[in-house]
Amino acid sequence: MTTLPVAAAPIPARRPNYWLGLFLTFIAPGAGFTYLNRIPLHVAWLVGASAVSLFTESWGTAGTVVALVVTAFLLMHYRDTFAKEAAQDWARPALAQPLKWGIIGVHLVLSVGLQVVFLATSLIPGLLEARGEAQEAAIRSYVMNTYLSVYADSVNGKAKGGDCLKQGTGPAPRNIVSCRVDVSDPQRPTLTVTTSAGETLTFP
Repeated sequence: MTTLPVAAAPIPARRPNYWLGLFLTFIAPGAGFTYLNRIPLHVAWLVGASAVSLFTESWGTAGTVVALVVTAFLLMHYRDTFAKEAAQDWARPALAQPLKWGIIGVHLVLSVGLQVVFLATSLIPGLLEARGEAQEAAIRSYVMNTYLSVYADSVNGKAKGGDCLKQGTGPAPRNIVSCRVDVSDPQRPTLTVTTSAGETLTFP
């Protein structure tokens, strides 16, 4: 009797993980659908989410609410799609792994890149403006304290002209390049400060 070789049973494809797909859908709108082998849904949500983000950026609080509602619908759609595919025992032909993760990877890279660009264009100017305001406040505080000291010396008959950066009135901000006191009129001393930006402040 001839014994025929028994073919090995095919290894079942690994079932998609619900939470991984949900995470992908959240950070890269629609990517979870490609994870479920539904590329058209991925593309549809990508286009829809991009369109919504363009229109809601200028809507303030209303735009935030709209974006949250759209995100909720996206996640619910992913949940329903996952349940439908699971009920059909994942009968849909699976995408090749390189293709699937290549599409998801490209979307993730683009999504992260856009987020970085958004943060750079929205946060950096604000930080620079805050820094400029802080420097301006430090300059005005130094000038005011220095002038009060000079004026007090003038009232006491001890007015001294010259470089106020060397008269011990406290450390000056780094962006002050010169500070001069003019006591040609002892009753009305004048303080002139020049900043690294070329701005000249005169008191009083």
